[in-house]
Amino acid sequence: MANWLSRANRQFPGRLLAVVAALLIVVISGCLALFLHSRFQRVVWEQAWASRQHFGAVLAAKATHEYFIRRMAKITGPEYRLVRSDRPATELEASLMAVPAGSARAVDAPGLINPATLMRGAPVPGAERSAAVSHMIRFAIFERAYWGAAPQGVRSVFLMADGSEALVTPALPAALPLSGPLVADAVSNWAKALARRTREASATTPAGTPLWAGPYPDISGQEPMLSCFLPVRNATGALLGYAATAIPVRALMGGGGVPGTTPAGEPVAGKRAIFFDERGKLLFQGRDAGWLLPHALSERVARELAGSEHGVGYWFEQGSLMIGSIAPGQGWRAAYAYPLSQALADHGLALAAALLLYGLGIAAVLQGARMVRHRILVPMQRNAERIEDSERFNRTVMQAAPVGLRVVRTADAHVRAENALAAQWLPLDARTQGRPWLDAMLAQRGETPVRLEVRVPAGAGAARDVLVVGRRTRFEGQDALLCAIHDVTEEREAHRELARARQLADEASAAKLRFLATMSHEIRTPLYGMLGTLELLSLTSLAHGQREMLSTIQASSQVLLQILDDLLDYSRAEAGRMHLDSVPFDPVDLLESTVRGHAPLALQKGLALSCYPEPGLPCLSGDPVRVRQIIGNLLGNALKFTASGHVIVRLRRAPASDQPDVPRPADAAGTVALLIEVADTGPGIAPEVQEKLFEPFVQADPSTARRYGGTGLGLSICRRLAALMDGSVSVHSEPGKGSVFRALLRLPPAGPRPALEPVLPPVAVLTEDDEIRNHAIATLRAAGCKAVACGGPAPEAGMVLLVATRRIAAIPEGYAGVVFVRADGPAEPQFVGGSWVVNAYHQAGIMRALCLAAGMTPASAPPAVSAAEPVPQLGLEILVVDDHPYNRLLMEQQLDRLGCRATLADSGEAALALWQQRKFDLVLTDVHMPGMDGNELCRRLRARGVTVPIVGLTASIAQGEAERCIEAGMDRYLSKPVLLGPLAECLRAVLPAHAAGATPSVEPQDELSRRPDSAASLALLAHTMREDFAALSAAAGSGEWQAIRHHAHRMRGAMALADDGDEIVALCRELELDVVKAQEAVQAHVDNLALYLAAYFDEPDDPASYLKDGPIDQQRDWRSTI
Repeated sequence: MANWLSRANRQFPGRLLAVVAALLIVVISGCLALFLHSRFQRVVWEQAWASRQHFGAVLAAKATHEYFIRRMAKITGPEYRLVRSDRPATELEASLMAVPAGSARAVDAPGLINPATLMRGAPVPGAERSAAVSHMIRFAIFERAYWGAAPQGVRSVFLMADGSEALVTPALPAALPLSGPLVADAVSNWAKALARRTREASATTPAGTPLWAGPYPDISGQEPMLSCFLPVRNATGALLGYAATAIPVRALMGGGGVPGTTPAGEPVAGKRAIFFDERGKLLFQGRDAGWLLPHALSERVARELAGSEHGVGYWFEQGSLMIGSIAPGQGWRAAYAYPLSQALADHGLALAAALLLYGLGIAAVLQGARMVRHRILVPMQRNAERIEDSERFNRTVMQAAPVGLRVVRTADAHVRAENALAAQWLPLDARTQGRPWLDAMLAQRGETPVRLEVRVPAGAGAARDVLVVGRRTRFEGQDALLCAIHDVTEEREAHRELARARQLADEASAAKLRFLATMSHEIRTPLYGMLGTLELLSLTSLAHGQREMLSTIQASSQVLLQILDDLLDYSRAEAGRMHLDSVPFDPVDLLESTVRGHAPLALQKGLALSCYPEPGLPCLSGDPVRVRQIIGNLLGNALKFTASGHVIVRLRRAPASDQPDVPRPADAAGTVALLIEVADTGPGIAPEVQEKLFEPFVQADPSTARRYGGTGLGLSICRRLAALMDGSVSVHSEPGKGSVFRALLRLPPAGPRPALEPVLPPVAVLTEDDEIRNHAIATLRAAGCKAVACGGPAPEAGMVLLVATRRIAAIPEGYAGVVFVRADGPAEPQFVGGSWVVNAYHQAGIMRALCLAAGMTPASAPPAVSAAEPVPQLGLEILVVDDHPYNRLLMEQQLDRLGCRATLADSGEAALALWQQRKFDLVLTDVHMPGMDGNELCRRLRARGVTVPIVGLTASIAQGEAERCIEAGMDRYLSKPVLLGPLAECLRAVLPAHAAGATPSVEPQDELSRRPDSAASLALLAHTMREDFAALSAAAGSGEWQAIRHHAHRMRGAMALADDGDEIVALCRELELDVVKAQEAVQAHVDNLALYLAAYFDEPDDPASYLKDGPIDQQRDWRSTI
């Protein structure tokens, strides 16, 4: 039964399609029938209209002739007399009287009558004939006045009743043989015919009504004629004659101006017309209606029109549409035939188009039904079968699925379908702990899947963890919730094991980071010591050569420091804490100084190092340290990996073609697109490795680290720095062909570069390298110098020779001086062996050497070389306020170096008390102090009328710190650590009067021994740090967050002034930032800080030099915290 119903359902669309197709065919057939009916109605209407128009025109012509006959009968009647005094009429009368009997003669009286023909038969007495001639003259005159030029083929006749004579106008053709008995017979017979017609109509026709006779042959025998006539009587009523018109039948039937005539002038309707008079006599039969039988048709017309109200009847006869018409009151009847063949000829095209459209419509319906069947119904049937199969398959899959599946109706939470696993893992038999998850899912709205984890309590076995993923859908036409139930018991157990393993890994990673931090500190300690010693050495008196060697040592030390800085930069970049400064700098000077620092390595490896900065580059605003870092990394890599050949560094504006990955112009609005390009002839890099180079700790070859060293962080840091400058770093390389690294930076301009030398001598450049020559000439010309390539002796007097090659046999003659530029030359020009020598990577030095070689004094003086920089002696009385004793001690030492006397206060209250006792030139106060902080101290001093400058000292990293200091009334603030130079500059700025009178002093070398005891300072620092750390540890253990933050800030401020305390300062800063986090995070920072403090203060070399309180193992109290 179910299968039968299914088959019936599948057959229903086919049957419905057949019914629809049949209905469409019926509709199309109905449209065709409607069209044919409307066309037939139109044909009938058109033919009826044409028939009415033709019939009306014939009747109008008939009425015209009848009117003419009535008028003519009156004119020729007894009341009219001929005027004898009318000379033309008299002459005409004489002409007519002179015509002999038995003859026909043409007469004419121009201006009086139309040409006429007088036909005279038997003779009559003279008196009677004179009266007859008078009637004829009046008739002729009226005929001309009425018709003018008579209509074609129509003649007017005045015929005497006795048949003796007749006047015909217009005149008959002269070629007619009219004479003798023929004339008499014609006139006599004509009179007899009219008399007979008059007698026939006397019983039915009122007197005075024009009569029609005919048709009869024309006197010329050419065509049939109809005659309209009326008897003319005298005063006594005696019959005198007949006034008549002879009208060709064709002219009468074609009159009236009927539209749609044939080329012969015959109306289209008239060709198929047949006319009868009131007696049923045939008057006219059109040439296209010759097949009709007049006698039978006359009776049919009379019968069809007998009951017509409008005088029109329609019928079919002999394959033609017949239209009958009758003129009420006139007696004439007409029948018009419209053959079917003519209908086909007139409307065959429209009928053929209709039949064609009908056929196309039927074909379209049949083809459409076929297409619907094959393209819709058959696929629909197949889809229905597939859906049935899919439903059966889905139910099978649902039961065989390895996860629990359940479909729940959202309206009433009724389970519509589920498999065995769903019923087993998460039963819904009762409202137990398995039911609330369903309520929660049903409460969710939207299409986003909902994920819930449910802990199914243990029954006979262990508890089970299941993950339920629910999503709203439609099932059986209703809203439903599809739930997928996963048994995740083993997975959750694995996650818990993984979390424990991750915790152990994090602890190991933290230990590794602490170890790296410790090792970084161990490396930095001797490195900072070396750098500090070199800085102190630079303050002593040194020879020029010694100072340059000292600069080289310092630059080399920076290379070692760079490795550690890379690690720190990478960690900052990973944490998103890398920030850029924005200060003006000269990119050309920056590039040249960087290249000079790497030149010794290039000379050592025998590499040709070239530097080509583009002339005309402006000064830029940005972070010169980071720009130098990018150049140094790219240049250092090129020198490191290039065994032979050359390394070229270019600095220029970047055109748009050099930035395929940047969809904007080279110089964006307000910025300069600076392109740093480093090209080498090294081993090259494979394409598949190039992009990986910018990943951290990645090098092109695993053996690279063993052969060349390095951490693999340089390029990664360069790309991050370039991104911060709205740029990018890219590489183009092929194995065996070297590499080209490009760094694109976008920086705002800071104005044009200052002119190195306003006046330069003419220069000739001597070198075998075309690129060096062209760049040197372009650079000199951009500086306003006349520069040419050297081709021999000096072309003009006063020209200086610039030699950029070692391969020179002899110096050309005639030059005012010679300047050798060398990669290992001094930064400032030196006169050696009769020539000047200068470094090839120092434009300013080269310009000064050219001036010196020409005997000119350089406008830009080189940096002065002195034994030590002068230290200003300000002679100020300064109140120093800081709660940390080490900070007070260090500030006292720095102020003593500047010639100032410091009075120390350990709190704001103590500072107010000291101010009451004496006055000071300036107040230096720490901002963050317990009790009364620096801002509150400043406000109280200003409230008391203190106007001296107040400078705040802060190590805070919080935003808005500077604004709060200024709002409190401070003049300036300094960030810790406070160095000697910035401190002196600040004092000069706030007290310009004292700065103007300050005397610089140079500290002699032996005075270094009289500097404050650094061991004592370190001991004091260690003592205060121990106290602060003990308090910090106690606060961390008890969760006193404000105390933690206070002691961390104190420790950070103290270590900011100590040498090599960067790591401790950073840890204290992080501790301040994380003080609002959980106690565990704070304790982790405390532990890490303890490790750094132990590494900083518990040096194993000579701890007794600054630890006075006991054995070493008793002093490492911070390590006991770990």
